[in-house]
Amino acid sequence: MEPYRDENGEQMGPFRVWLQHEQLPGLAMTRSFGDAVASTVGVICDPEIITHRITKGTDKSNSADKFLILASDGLWEFISNEQAMEAIVPCFMRNDIEEAVR
Repeated sequence: MEPYRDENGEQMGPFRVWLQHEQLPGLAMTRSFGDAVASTVGVICDPEIITHRITKGTDKSNSADKFLILASDGLWEFISNEQAMEAIVPCFMRNDIEEAVR
């Protein structure tokens, strides 16, 4: 697994799975849950698990955490955390969940 390389040999974009000795098909997949066969070409079949403790808000009745964005690396390849927040916070403030999902 390695990123695509441009004509100057510079790495571009996410890590990809390639056919041996060829730049094909270049599938941008680094994890495939439980896929032991894909592990033979560098795909990780064990998920990355991160634990986050929900924090208390200032009034002790609400959580300081207001929302959670669940997305694959296919989203994060194209937008930053900051861009995601710029898109979601206005929807959150209007309580417009459907728009946030779009």
